[in-house]
Amino acid sequence: MRRKLLMIGTSNTIKHDGFGAVLRGMEPPFAVQAVGLGGSPSALLPYMLSSADLDGVTHLAMDPADNGQIWQHGDGVSSLVLWHMVDWLRARGIVPILLITPQTPIQDIAQAARAARLAEARARGVPVVDGYQLVEDGVCPFDMQDTMHLGPALSGAMMERLLSVVTNVAPGPFVQLPPSFAAPRFEAEGAEMIERQSSLRLQRYTLLRPGEVARFSLPARGVMVGLSFNMLGDPIRVRVTSDEAERVERLHRIPPQQDGRVLEIIHKVDQLGVALPGRHFALRMEDEDSIELEAAVCIFPRQAQQAA
Repeated sequence: MRRKLLMIGTSNTIKHDGFGAVLRGMEPPFAVQAVGLGGSPSALLPYMLSSADLDGVTHLAMDPADNGQIWQHGDGVSSLVLWHMVDWLRARGIVPILLITPQTPIQDIAQAARAARLAEARARGVPVVDGYQLVEDGVCPFDMQDTMHLGPALSGAMMERLLSVVTNVAPGPFVQLPPSFAAPRFEAEGAEMIERQSSLRLQRYTLLRPGEVARFSLPARGVMVGLSFNMLGDPIRVRVTSDEAERVERLHRIPPQQDGRVLEIIHKVDQLGVALPGRHFALRMEDEDSIELEAAVCIFPRQAQQAA
């Protein structure tokens, strides 16, 4: 079977000298596609896969920021989403691979994230490319461009190890499975619609202002785990309500640069602090502010998939 690798990750994956470019430069005996969004946690995975072309993909390398970097939230939602996606990929016949990308300074919380990922991956038999381990083994120096982005030596060592995994770990038999995840759009009556071009595609956003309510429904009972949105400035609070639960979530905005410049508005995926179950959902602003909403990020338990 001809192999094809899809890489989903952060800026270390998609930037001009990132993982995708480095691996292609090694002329591997398989096709390489790299997609991602800077700084996104595990909630990125179902969002990206909901629109990714999986035709012919035999291996999928995942590099969410919470594999080896600081979490904005606890590990509950992060692990729930990550291992849900791993199970779905394996059932389809795709080999899931975890990339653990170092950061500096090496903080205790980052090492806790790494240890948790490694232990679970080992228990599940999931291949891992661990940048920290490559440094500890003397394969390459701790080569960083800045606090989050890898230098060429460390990036190259990780891609050499990934090339070996894709070459030597055979995919399973292909099975056509319905997605166990979705990224439904928010709708708000009378709200302004905004279009923005991102590195992914042309995206449509609902501009939600104070007093307005945005809604979406799922075809079956699921779990909301994240939000796709645009905004700049201070953190903002939103109230998310389902037919089963309610939560006030504090969303982190994209900050201006240290010299005061504000970059173009960047598409962002943020995972919720607590997964919210239900079928019908509503979102309302808690602060006197506005937000550009694109979609929710949801996963479906196995029984809900069967009911749908």
